[in-house]
Amino acid sequence: MRLPFAPCIPLLVLLLGACRERARPVEAPPQPAFPPDAAVVVSLGEHDTLQGARQGLAAALKLRANLPLPFPRVERHGDLFRVVAARGKYAALEPLLGELGKSGGAHRVIPASQAGGDDVVRLAIVCTEGAAAPLYAPVLPESGLPAEIARLPHGEVLVPLEDEGGLEEDSPEAERGFIKVVAPQQGMVRGPDVLLPADCTPRDEDNDDGNGHLLGGGRLCLTTRFSGRDGDVARAALVAVAPNYRRCHRFPDAGTFDGFDQHPAGTQFAVEAIGSGGAGVSVYDVSAEGVLTLRFHVVGLTRPVYLGGSLVAVEETADRQALVVIGPEALQGPGSPTPRRIFSVGAAQFHPAVPTHRPAAPTLQDGRVTAVFHQACNRIEERRVRSVARGDFEQCVREMEVEVGLDASAPQTRCQLNNSPSGLDQPLRTSCP
Repeated sequence: MRLPFAPCIPLLVLLLGACRERARPVEAPPQPAFPPDAAVVVSLGEHDTLQGARQGLAAALKLRANLPLPFPRVERHGDLFRVVAARGKYAALEPLLGELGKSGGAHRVIPASQAGGDDVVRLAIVCTEGAAAPLYAPVLPESGLPAEIARLPHGEVLVPLEDEGGLEEDSPEAERGFIKVVAPQQGMVRGPDVLLPADCTPRDEDNDDGNGHLLGGGRLCLTTRFSGRDGDVARAALVAVAPNYRRCHRFPDAGTFDGFDQHPAGTQFAVEAIGSGGAGVSVYDVSAEGVLTLRFHVVGLTRPVYLGGSLVAVEETADRQALVVIGPEALQGPGSPTPRRIFSVGAAQFHPAVPTHRPAAPTLQDGRVTAVFHQACNRIEERRVRSVARGDFEQCVREMEVEVGLDASAPQTRCQLNNSPSGLDQPLRTSCP
């Protein structure tokens, strides 16, 4: 006997097949192919509001993929806020795109010609060595710290009042090293406790705001953060920043006065720091992944600078000043090296009565190192400066300029007397000790 519904069986099979087809997971469309040298932008999403962008940046900071510094950051694109993971040539960013795909980070590659400019929104990222940062009351007392009202976790993204157009650069808060924020709540944070993405942008002919130094193939950023003024002298911390702002290693007061320098190869840097035995110069190796390894610490050195393949620094005690060199072999060898003195002079060190800018780091030209030392004046020298400065006299300082070969050959010195910190119109020549 023939079944009455037999003609429907083929139709039923087709319907079931269609259902099975519709149940298959929908694969994401493939990323568009770009020529290797095409300039592109990697976007992690766009937001209608600054609050949404703040949350989007916080999420980007938690990605497992290592984004190239100074990314991630938020850029304005018309009326939208775009979270950007990278900018550059497509071929150079292909490994990053693979990492983003493995980590599940939703992203889109946009031709740079269609992405607009890189107008960076100055959101503040809390970046510490893991501990929470204090949030202070928005009212600044006449002296001391404001009341602490909350703790901000590492990786929190804040909206500075300056992005709302409300904080002037020369405000009392800014002069004392604070930044006012309006989100996630109103308050103030210390400048060195946060980073702005522009901080890690290297300064070049197209960027006057950034002060970043990228090492380890871009896996580490050295940048400075203003921490307030001491009289006319600015204070700043040096901050070593890991990818995705995962951690920030701080060196207080090393961000000014030439307190650090990086090896030209980008694999090492030297910085004034407190280490085992006291203050001195620490030398760190930087791996391709941006990991820091302390190579050595030498107590008593300041103003480090890499010159001619060597590390040159200043050594000062109460009654002696010297220039020292640590050679290329010692910079790569085990243990703590003994610096080689290429110049030394016995003279009383200058102790400024008020905060004063110290001389810059040594320089090198034609194989010869030039540096300046500040020394104390004797009574005769002080009377000479007083007679010229008259009512503007502050403190006498002897300025010694030294020029010497890297091999300690043919040292030459020139000395002059000056009024510190204001300075005379014409410093007075004098003999060197």
